[in-house]
Amino acid sequence: MRWTLLVCLFACVPTAELEVDAGTDAPPLSVTTAHVPAATVVTDGGPAHDTASCTCVSDDPCWVAECVDGHCVRTPVADTTECGEAGWHCVRGECRERGCGDGYREPGPEPVREECDDANGSSQDACDACRTTIATLASSADAWSETASGQTLALHALGAGLVAWIEERIEEHEPTWAWIARRLDRGGSAIGDPIVLVPNLPLGWGGSCALASIATGWVATCDTLDGAVARQVALDGAVSPTRLVSSTGWMPRAASREGGYDVLWLEGADLVLRSFDAEFGAPTGPPQTIATDVSDFALATSREHRALVWSSDAELSLRLYADDSIVAAAYVGEGGEPAVSVNEQHVVVAWSSRVADTRGDVFARSMGVDGTMRDAVTVADRGNYAETVPSVAALATGFVIGWHERGSYGGANLAAFDVDVPELDLVRNAVMPPGDQGGLALASGFDDAWLLWSAGAPFGESGALRSVFMTLMAEGEGER
Repeated sequence: MRWTLLVCLFACVPTAELEVDAGTDAPPLSVTTAHVPAATVVTDGGPAHDTASCTCVSDDPCWVAECVDGHCVRTPVADTTECGEAGWHCVRGECRERGCGDGYREPGPEPVREECDDANGSSQDACDACRTTIATLASSADAWSETASGQTLALHALGAGLVAWIEERIEEHEPTWAWIARRLDRGGSAIGDPIVLVPNLPLGWGGSCALASIATGWVATCDTLDGAVARQVALDGAVSPTRLVSSTGWMPRAASREGGYDVLWLEGADLVLRSFDAEFGAPTGPPQTIATDVSDFALATSREHRALVWSSDAELSLRLYADDSIVAAAYVGEGGEPAVSVNEQHVVVAWSSRVADTRGDVFARSMGVDGTMRDAVTVADRGNYAETVPSVAALATGFVIGWHERGSYGGANLAAFDVDVPELDLVRNAVMPPGDQGGLALASGFDDAWLLWSAGAPFGESGALRSVFMTLMAEGEGER
């Protein structure tokens, strides 16, 4: 597998308490492609804009070269381009023998379709022999490990992921909770040691922690006893000092922008935004109010778009941004606990509603990036069940939704939808064994969706009270 690592050096900066300027008009949200690796690499060059002086030849069948403004620019060819001997093809700029382990997930039917292909031989991750498996991320008889619903799973465009969960630990002979993060490779194998994002929280701590991909790696935004904080995690595992975002704010969420990231959080009932730079994590402007009377919100980004959804007076509103501007705004539905995912085709919102069933039902609605709104879809409304806390991941032609379902057996559930033909297709138990699952989190992957959850005994190591798991969910036949 071909990796590119960006190393970020963090400087110690003092934390600063935030003063909210609630009177500021709602600003546009910046959108950037900085977190997406460039498709071209400048390898040689002459004087700027002097094409005649540029010598540009590629001796690698998996790369093409051309002169651009006096510079030789090399670009990887499309995956599956033939190279070398018969049976070899290009994958991410490398000539590899075609077959399981080459890093290209075969869509089928010939060669046979692969569920995954992480280009490694590990059987301890979520892809084994090109078939998806369940990987155990945390399981011990000495610790309680619990995932939390929300943005606790973030994937970087360079081919790495970061997951977070809360874990019981012993500090100075007293049990405490701590937010733990772990880097993963493309197939779900753990990289490096666990990272302690927030230590020494009281048992039963109800605060949240969310992850977002930025150009240099990730940013984690968490509720703490001191307020809402942010920490950066570089692709090589380096961790920044803790930055206090707001001493009175809660539920912080982050999204990448050019040169840094934005953090949104709730200050009372106001939804507030502040921008920070990626190099030092220092604020680059004053806080600004996005919306008022907000009870909950969710945020998602793609290469070109950002989607923001919030609940106000039990009504959900959606904004879609591109190029620093609002390109679409719409009413979504009635309810709360929103989740959102966006790609370059559509944005999908999932939420729970207690209008028809006080225990809770789950709904979803999608909108094209051109602003075309589709009808809402009923995801789960079974009687005698409480269906709440959805999570969603947008795929190429549809989306996957997970939610908590409490009834006779408890646990969580999953559904797969096509945007244009939204018939419900339950896929529960195809990826998760039945049991007391919780803390379900989904993220759109590189060729698939990633799923994170926790479950109690008897899953995990012998004697473990609660453990953390993940798996991959490949898209349908013929899709990548």
